[in-house]
Amino acid sequence: MASTALTFVKEADLLVANGHMADMPAETQAAMMRYAIREYAAGTPPLDIATKLGISGPTMYRYLIKHYEQDWKDIQAGKALAALDEAEEELRDAQSMAEVSRAGTRIRAEQWKLERVLSRIYAAKQEVHHSGDPIINITVVQSSK
Repeated sequence: MASTALTFVKEADLLVANGHMADMPAETQAAMMRYAIREYAAGTPPLDIATKLGISGPTMYRYLIKHYEQDWKDIQAGKALAALDEAEEELRDAQSMAEVSRAGTRIRAEQWKLERVLSRIYAAKQEVHHSGDPIINITVVQSSK
């Protein structure tokens, strides 16, 4: 690892592990994932972060979800909210039907993301109201054997 941004990771740990997170010391893994969270929050594409760390994208995602799920979701929600704001601004400024369509599609995509990462606020609420006593019907069928 030549990157100065990764000075928190001991080069010896990476060489011994040969890019396998499971073979790295726990403190190295944690430092790498904290770095990944900071970089993702700053706007660095996830696969670029994984490349800088010397691991695969799926490995990085697996460790982030396992150990930093809420941080990851919080950043995704923040990014989706910002993108939704941008898309709504694009819709307000649209000059053609193509621009309206593109902005509308982007708005729906960001709303979809928000329904998943921030469901307590953005997911459709399903409420069931019931009044009265429940009715239970039981049918007994006797076999003719």
